Amino acid sequence: MRDKSTFITVKLGAIRRNVEKIVSTYSDYQYRIAVVKSDSYGHKGNEVVRRMIEGGANYIAVSFIGEALRIREKFKDIPVMLLVPPPVELIETCVEHDIEVTVRDIDYLQAIADKNVKVHLRMDGGCDLYNGPRDKESFRQFIDVIDRGACTLQGLYIHNYFVEDEVLSNAEFAAFEAMTEGFDLASVPVVSTHNSMALVEYEKKPYSNAFRMGNVMYGIENTSLELEDTFQLYCDVLSIKHLAAGQSVGYSKCYEAKGEEAYIAMLPIGYGDGFAKSNIGRDIFIAEKRFKIVGVTMDITLVKVDETVGVGDRCTLIQSARHLDEIAEHIHTIAEEELCLLNTRIERMYLED
Repeated sequence: MRDKSTFITVKLGAIRRNVEKIVSTYSDYQYRIAVVKSDSYGHKGNEVVRRMIEGGANYIAVSFIGEALRIREKFKDIPVMLLVPPPVELIETCVEHDIEVTVRDIDYLQAIADKNVKVHLRMDGGCDLYNGPRDKESFRQFIDVIDRGACTLQGLYIHNYFVEDEVLSNAEFAAFEAMTEGFDLASVPVVSTHNSMALVEYEKKPYSNAFRMGNVMYGIENTSLELEDTFQLYCDVLSIKHLAAGQSVGYSKCYEAKGEEAYIAMLPIGYGDGFAKSNIGRDIFIAEKRFKIVGVTMDITLVKVDETVGVGDRCTLIQSARHLDEIAEHIHTIAEEELCLLNTRIERMYLED
């Protein structure tokens, strides 16, 4: 078992309060779908899900059936849907545990249509990953298969693939409306046209009764709602290496003290924990002072510090949602990727606050 010198804090109370604020701000939706794929974006654990439900989430969305079954074991009554279509041979398991499924294409729908399963159609508004309905004619083909089979249409949704672009987003909304023109959307239990980011940027559509909240529950990529931070990554300095001018340290001389002496702190975390080499060059905090990562190995991260830093000093590797934005920009990704990469070698400490 790993020691306690590297750990993540997950603030359960903050998650509940964030969901409460989102739900109260957007109270004109019937369904508030908590997207908890990748084990709640790396926060992990059913207590995280419980706080979301306490905050007002009344629907759960996950990626894979294993996640859905873990949710269903603890939460018997809340609707659970799969965002990634499961293999056809697992549809009976979905039926048995009342797990709803996303349809990936017309052939898949035809293969499962004779099962008593609730299905969601992911509508292709322009750049979707799946081959769902893309125009009015193909939408009718999907509906005809459902009408002739034993499955039930539970929901329609779009992905919101480029929220930052108003033109493309409005085109996606328009595509949905064109596909469903003349169809009674009120007959569909769940219609969702907004994810976390679209929820903030675009007005509610009159035919939409559900929104999907993912990263926003953790305050990620959102500043308008003044949400709380929910996730911090800490570790303690394991040792300090004092380098004379010209000396090097680490694999392939990952850092060289050029022209002057240097102090390198060794932190007990590395890519074996999901802390990737792409973190090299970005800042961490020790006593609220910034220091740069200069190397990452499987188990050890090297940080250039100064003479004020000592063994045992507490380091903050992820401080806040805004720090995550900074990290994401540095490693050319999105904030949630950094959280999802951190694996179970790192203990999560759950705070009620």
